Amino acid sequence: MRLLVTGCHDRRYSVDDRKIRELGYAPRVPFPGGLARTVDWYRDNPQWWKPLRQELSAAA
Repeated sequence: MRLLVTGCHDRRYSVDDRKIRELGYAPRVPFPGGLARTVDWYRDNPQWWKPLRQELSAAA
């Protein structure tokens, strides 16, 4: 699988959450903190993702 790299942010893929917030939704974790925790998890758990990466490389 190949992805087109455009070299810039494509706003077509941004999320507008105004309507769901009007219904009472609020994220439990602020985006910056959630992103940092996600990056930390992947950094700390290579045994989970490395085999997946190797499978993708072998299939290419």
